[in-house]
This record gives sequence, C-alpha cells and structure tokens, in this order.
Amino acid sequence: MLRRASARSRRSFAREDGGVAAIEFALFAPLLIALFLGCVEFVNAIDHRRKVNQVARTIADLTAQGDVQNPMSASLLRDIFASAVPIMAPYASALEEVRVLAVGVYAGKLGLPYVCSSWTTGSKPRSVGFAADIDVPDNFKRFGARYVVAEIRTPYRPVLGSLTSKFVKGLNLDFTWSEVASWPVRGGGAYTILTDAEVVLPNGKPCP
Repeated sequence: MLRRASARSRRSFAREDGGVAAIEFALFAPLLIALFLGCVEFVNAIDHRRKVNQVARTIADLTAQGDVQNPMSASLLRDIFASAVPIMAPYASALEEVRVLAVGVYAGKLGLPYVCSSWTTGSKPRSVGFAADIDVPDNFKRFGARYVVAEIRTPYRPVLGSLTSKFVKGLNLDFTWSEVASWPVRGGGAYTILTDAEVVLPNGKPCP
C-alpha cells in the first residue's frame, strides 16, 4: 500500500507544471534585463552624440558670424560657448573641451589647413601653423579660403551609471565623443584682395 501511494505521488509530481514558469523566468530574466539596459544605453548614447554634434555646429556657426571688432572679444566667445548649455539639455553641459580655430588655405597646400588663431575653454589653444590632423572640406580646398573649425570633446556618462556594465558584460561605456564642425566665415574682414573674409580670435592675428 505504501508502494502504491509512493508511486501515485511520483506520478502526481511528474504531472505538476506549476514551477515551470518560475524556472523559465529565472533563466530568461537576466537576458531580458541585459537586453533592455543595452537598448537604453544605445539610444541614450546616440542622442548624446547628436547633441554634441549640434553644439559643434552651433559654436562654429556663431563664431563664423564674427564680432563688431576683429579680433573677436573673449566675452563674446564665452557667450557663444555658453550656448552649449541649452543645446545639451537634459545632458550635463560641462564639456571636457571646446576649441574654435580660424583657418586658412594656401596655394600648394590645399589639403593642409593653416591655423591662424585659436581659442579654447580647456587645455592650451592650438599652435599657429599647418595642422596635419585637420581635414579640409572639399569646398574649402582653394587658395585664399578662410573658415572656422569647432572641436568638441566630452565624455559619455551612462544613463544608469555602472548598473549597465554589471548586467551587460564586456560593454565599455568609458569613452569620449569627439566632434569637428567646419563653417564658412560670414563676418570678420578681408585682409587682402585675394582671400576670403576671416574672423580673428581673441589675442590672435590674421592669417599671414
């Protein structure tokens, strides 16, 4: 009789499926959470980069409009750089480095820009002279071209902090966005009849 009861218990246990859902959830929950967090960070990172790109383009555009005086005043450049705050919202507006360059193009070196003056909020300004690490856009590859370049660097901060890296193994969120925007000069003044008008940044000089 005990054997018959034990056999019935085993058959009854084998037919039970009440715990299957809990086991399936325990197996798939970590994967689903990791997928969700990865999607959140991916969308956030793309939007953050879009904002940084907008900042670079806005600063280049506003600087290219020049000032009532040439060289431009440092106070005006600080106001232009401050435009990053509303553009970057809701992200932190403390950019690691913002730098603008007044650039010229010379005959025989149409693909090698010449930095005439620069201004920055962070580290040292760029040195005056040819800069091999800056690309000249095709529409500026002509003798006498003058344009403005904005260089932006800012670290990406995960929306969920270190939580995402804990769930998504191997995901490296410790990186810095770098954006460069080139813009035609719309203000400033021409210093020779053979060159475009140019803006001169604070404490700088016109292109030689």
